[in-house]
Amino acid sequence: MKVLDPKVDVLRRLPSLAAVRRRDLASVAPLVEDLCVRAGVVVVHEGDLCHEVVLVLEGTAEVSVGGRVVGVVGPGDVLGDLAVREHLPHATTVTATTNLHVLVAGPESHRTFVHHPVVVRHVAATLSDRLRRADTGA
Repeated sequence: MKVLDPKVDVLRRLPSLAAVRRRDLASVAPLVEDLCVRAGVVVVHEGDLCHEVVLVLEGTAEVSVGGRVVGVVGPGDVLGDLAVREHLPHATTVTATTNLHVLVAGPESHRTFVHHPVVVRHVAATLSDRLRRADTGA
């Protein structure tokens, strides 16, 4: 019996991928790195060129601009997605306020991940469900 990458279980925690078959997730799991970040660590620095996309699975982090706190990110939030695609510097600094559990993808891995048929199909289905609920007020 083939042993699956432990990241498969991590990916299944994402609502948009929860219904994906394990063997399909196994094909995308190598594209992301599963990391833990200690409280107090700066995850991204304002002005630095963005080289990774970070998906927060657990924990919270403070978002600041010019040293002023402007928000908080937590489970399900993505950091650096636009900056990686557009080759831009980070617009904010993000500092872990609790220990974080994150998935990280570099630029090539991110492109491959978001265009993988398994991911595209299930993200589209999730968005369709959200729009349907929004239309019906459910």
